[in-house]
Amino acid sequence: MLEAFEVFYEIQNYPHEFERCVERNTAPRFTSTESPLNSRVDVDSQIEREPRPIRRKAAKVKRESTSNNECAKFLEQIALQGTMRMEKDMKIDEADKARDETFSREMEYAHIKDIYKKDRETMVMVTNHISHETKTFWK
Repeated sequence: MLEAFEVFYEIQNYPHEFERCVERNTAPRFTSTESPLNSRVDVDSQIEREPRPIRRKAAKVKRESTSNNECAKFLEQIALQGTMRMEKDMKIDEADKARDETFSREMEYAHIKDIYKKDRETMVMVTNHISHETKTFWK
């Protein structure tokens, strides 16, 4: 880490030496008086860089990732709503089935009750005034 800072500092403070090194493709050489280690370093000074503008490709990727995220969220919401709707429909179906079973049991009970009522009325009926054909019908 310190070496990277030293190289950066050398490049910053001694650009003429760096240019010569780049031309010759060698490491920069400094005399003992020019050495960045001997010079005073301002620790508080920070290099302020302007923010780089977003390139076209990066902007496109950002837009696509944003739209993909939005699409994924939208699809997840649709799937969640679908599962919630299925659960709701299943509960409604179960309630309808239970209600239908109860209704069918009550109807069966009422039908049996009506049959017994008709049988009792038939047994209680006075047959003295009824013709012979009617009596045979009721037997």
